Amino acid sequence: MSKGMIADVALHDDHDGNPHAHVLLTMRPMDENGQWLPKARKVYHLDENGERIRLKSGQWKSHKERTTDWDDPDNCEKWRHAWEVLQNRYLEQAGRTERVDLRSFARQGNDLIPTVHLGPAASAMERKGVQTFLGDMNREIKALNRIILQIKAAVRDLRQSIGDYLEARRGAKRQVSESLDALLADFFESRSREREVWNSGRAKVKAMSKDFALINDLHHFIHEHGLYSVHDLLARLEVLENENRHACDSIASAEKRKEQIARILEAGEIVEHLWPVRHEWFSLHFASQRKIFEAEHSDELKRYNRAYAILMNENHGVTEVDPYDFYHEQQQLAESIDDAAGQLEAMKEELRELRRMRFVVSKIRPDLLPEKSRSLQDALAEAKYEIDSHKQQDGPSANRQEPSKKKQQTRKELTNER
Repeated sequence: MSKGMIADVALHDDHDGNPHAHVLLTMRPMDENGQWLPKARKVYHLDENGERIRLKSGQWKSHKERTTDWDDPDNCEKWRHAWEVLQNRYLEQAGRTERVDLRSFARQGNDLIPTVHLGPAASAMERKGVQTFLGDMNREIKALNRIILQIKAAVRDLRQSIGDYLEARRGAKRQVSESLDALLADFFESRSREREVWNSGRAKVKAMSKDFALINDLHHFIHEHGLYSVHDLLARLEVLENENRHACDSIASAEKRKEQIARILEAGEIVEHLWPVRHEWFSLHFASQRKIFEAEHSDELKRYNRAYAILMNENHGVTEVDPYDFYHEQQQLAESIDDAAGQLEAMKEELRELRRMRFVVSKIRPDLLPEKSRSLQDALAEAKYEIDSHKQQDGPSANRQEPSKKKQQTRKELTNER
């Protein structure tokens, strides 16, 4: 590399759908003879005469300076960004829609919940079809993220549609805070006028009953939520956005703590299981004996040290872990996630009603609702509504009965022939 770093690249593709690369970079410089150099050097402070300054402890006053800037966090950000740009360039050239982003969901201002890191053991088990606790967490998170994306898309679509409606009514110089009840009444009256040309009185009554049920449902909905004007719909969307964000934050926090508890429990099991190996190493008094033992039990000692570090950092230094100590907290976290998921489902239902209200607005005021704001879902909903209504007329019903009559006539003729 241009900075003199050495990169060790390993490409892995086991044809399991997870091709990937490992890139290891040196943090220590090397001289022209292939000898490693120190990562930092000690720099002594000097007085006005160029002499070292001795402290009361007897040590010379000094500070440490890095010999390179390779582990500088700013450089890490730059290099990750360069890798991000390179990946996205090749994804675009390959005609792929996926894009990568070095930023976390939090830095992106994204409400989605990040999945947890499985690690090599859980990943291997999942590839074999064995479900793991961390794998179940990720499946739960992905399911919740799908709901969150649906909510965000619905809110965005409704906000644009209602905003376009208000803008159009301003352009028409009409009162923009028209009552939603008035719109519902106009919708019912308009639909009744459209059906005056229908031949079947029975079909008219059935279609009118269906319209009345829709109007009745929406009337209860808007009054239950205190929605009286189109402006109130926009205000309610803002409330839903805030509730969605709060639910997402609650789920993300609970999932993060669940992952931490899982790490602590796993680390506790490892420490307990490998303590005899660690104790045997510790009981050796000679360096030569320890060196031989370390070579024979290298992986076990490394696993023990990693697990011990996790318990020191994340379990307040307590190495004896009892799963029961976390039982009640895990229950509370699960309940918290269930509550937040229930809130998301309730938001979906409310957004469904808001979309039905938008359908009414688009139907009664099509001249004021810009065509671009009417989504495919609105068009399909309107078409389905019309088809269901027209199915009630006698004409189509009579046509559906004709094959049955023909069959009866054929049976009668065959009977007479016999």
